[in-house]
Amino acid sequence: MNDSRQGWEIISRSRCFRTLDIESLRLYAGVHSKRFGYHRLLSERFPYAVYYDQEGTTARVWAVLDCRSDPNAIREKLAGLGH
Repeated sequence: MNDSRQGWEIISRSRCFRTLDIESLRLYAGVHSKRFGYHRLLSERFPYAVYYDQEGTTARVWAVLDCRSDPNAIREKLAGLGH
């Protein structure tokens, strides 16, 4: 995973999302169940989920979404990412 802490800290403040959740992918990438074609890490600070994929030792975060959203809306957002 690339070190882009500054960007994640901005997201962290604006969405009450913990950078620590993203950092945990360094150890636990690939162990999470898949939803809509992506691995899904549920944040310790509910209601957010990190959707990511993994290739080798690299975890690429595609989206951080609010779990309270309609599942169909989440599916559409993720489908639009071109994964």
